[in-house]
Amino acid sequence: MIKIKLGKQSGRIGNLKTGFCFSILSLSFLLMPPTYAEKLNPFEGNPAAIERGKSIFQGVCVRCHGINGVTPFKIRDLRRLNKKYKKWNKDPDKIFFETITNGRAAKGMPAFTDQYTDEEKWKIKTYLNTIQTL
Repeated sequence: MIKIKLGKQSGRIGNLKTGFCFSILSLSFLLMPPTYAEKLNPFEGNPAAIERGKSIFQGVCVRCHGINGVTPFKIRDLRRLNKKYKKWNKDPDKIFFETITNGRAAKGMPAFTDQYTDEEKWKIKTYLNTIQTL
């Protein structure tokens, strides 16, 4: 157990407080949902997921990003999404998941925190991977 002096007090009570706090902190990490970096796309290459992702994309995302992710506005064109982020040594899946979940207000992208499940978000990304150009 870690011994910490609490003001002028040290000893068993201080150790109990420290141990208790440390235990609570340790348990809180176990209960936290995985971070975006820890999430992996479970649908990569799955034909049914690609179709479902395309359906969601064409129903909502098409308004800003165009049919099949093609738009004359470079910032909204999603055909080079993976290439752009890999060039900056960023994980395209992580960036996508963070963006669709939290949005990017400065760039006009709304957050879709509750509108889509994590599964639906990954299916959209699975579809977007099929339209990437080199």
